[in-house]
Amino acid sequence: MKMKTTEEQPLSPTQQTLIDHLEKFANSPVDLIVTATGLNKLLVTNSLKILLEKKKLVEVSDTTPPVYNLVATTKKITNIAEKKSVKTETDKTSLPKTEVAKKKADDEVVLKKENGRDTSKLKFNGNEYGKGRLVLAVVKKYMEDNPRTTLTKLKEVFPDELQNRYGIIQEVAKAKKLSAEIDRFFFKPEDLIKVGDKKVAVCNQFGSHNLPLKHFKSLGFVIK
Repeated sequence: MKMKTTEEQPLSPTQQTLIDHLEKFANSPVDLIVTATGLNKLLVTNSLKILLEKKKLVEVSDTTPPVYNLVATTKKITNIAEKKSVKTETDKTSLPKTEVAKKKADDEVVLKKENGRDTSKLKFNGNEYGKGRLVLAVVKKYMEDNPRTTLTKLKEVFPDELQNRYGIIQEVAKAKKLSAEIDRFFFKPEDLIKVGDKKVAVCNQFGSHNLPLKHFKSLGFVIK
């Protein structure tokens, strides 16, 4: 009897669970998949490898950490991007030069500056935020969606490397120690986040140069 290749073998329950998750949440890293599905990390990692061999998934390795998408989702995004690119070029060629220049200006993000600081805001979850407040809003939203997340798991989802000097989240006592004489974290009672039996503070030291937008978007958050 002819042995079935990896691609021909039926999906296991774990593999189907991963596919179901990625249908809803594209660009998911391993840690987010583990948190969302409740599966063992090693089991998830091995299953992702098999799904890659089955050509059901693609790995985007130019992000940190790498993220995974269904092949069908990737093709759909590519097709939409190609159509949008063609339409944009057509629109530009059909407009007078002054209109083209205006459209280009409208398409670019204009940074509002005040005393040399970038004070532009970003939209998330129906509200506009400055850089530090955006990070706080994202972490709060993650905990609202995943209330059973432990501090260890939360630090895996938002690793310290995303804010090399202070880390994105710290327990309140450590955050105050790192802050010294200047509050480098959000310490107001309404800004503290309950994680299990602990309370954590979110760092406010973010600007255009170190805002981890790419990482947030890889977790599935829509930020404009």
